[in-house]
Amino acid sequence: MQIEDLSQDNAAEQEDNEQVVHEPSDADNDQNEEQQQPTVGEERQSRYNLRQDVRRPKKFDDYEHDLDIGLLALDHQDGEPNTCENKTIQPYSYNGPNGPSHWKQQYRTGSRQSPINISLCNAVTVPVESGAHILFSEQYNLIPKEMCIYNDGNSVTLYANFGNGSRPEVSGGPCDESYEFLNACFRWGPNDYEGSEHTVDCGSYAMELQAIHVKGGRTYCTLNQAVEDNALLIISYLYQISPVDNPYINHLTSTLPRISALHKCCQMEPVPLSFFMPPFVSKYVSYCGSLTFPPCTEGVRWIVQTEPLGISITQVR
Repeated sequence: MQIEDLSQDNAAEQEDNEQVVHEPSDADNDQNEEQQQPTVGEERQSRYNLRQDVRRPKKFDDYEHDLDIGLLALDHQDGEPNTCENKTIQPYSYNGPNGPSHWKQQYRTGSRQSPINISLCNAVTVPVESGAHILFSEQYNLIPKEMCIYNDGNSVTLYANFGNGSRPEVSGGPCDESYEFLNACFRWGPNDYEGSEHTVDCGSYAMELQAIHVKGGRTYCTLNQAVEDNALLIISYLYQISPVDNPYINHLTSTLPRISALHKCCQMEPVPLSFFMPPFVSKYVSYCGSLTFPPCTEGVRWIVQTEPLGISITQVR
């Protein structure tokens, strides 16, 4: 098992390089050379043309909303998401004048915007002995004290409270230190095959789960603060359509009707986070990108698991 590097920068900027873990063939090992990625303009315009409205959940009404970018946590009194800072940016949506095709005019962006298309054949292989294995703490397999889901208008976000101020941690691989779990965002689209933000070899998936982590021991009132401090890690899982239900996400899908209203939050039966985001050690992509929604701040470390999980048509609808 090895890591492949997808960076568009030169070797002098190796710390920001994009990487992918997979089971390489012998031919892969002979192709450890850096390949040029599409320019940010080409990459972003392609995503805008193909998937401008992909990420709008079908269960929710088509509306725009003000994004509260405070880091959300469980309020133990009423179960509602709470923020340490009520900071609001301009409304955005995935359609119309506030859609993705206009974000580059409204917000400062650079050459490392997310999401990206992951081209596995253009990856550069790095030996697994270099420390490619990702380590997930045992808490990912434990049942949290509380769990709730929240409808922010464009996605469903899951929060878990383990009590005593403890949170699951991930380290190793491309992580420079340990990161603590914050929340997980589920994104799906208008049909059964276009829902993921990231694509692999230009192929989209029915759903993408983005597990947000922040560097251990640090506290930030906004996502922007964490990104600007190089302290934000997002681990992404891709879900493809399966002929049978995924029993591990039934607790989530059965609770969705209770949050059909904008900014609605409700408790759900706690289950281990590994039900939605199983630990892995290989077959992943890592690159330095950005938030995928306004203000599109760059400095996010992404890890994308390229082996998709299953979800049935009934569950994704």
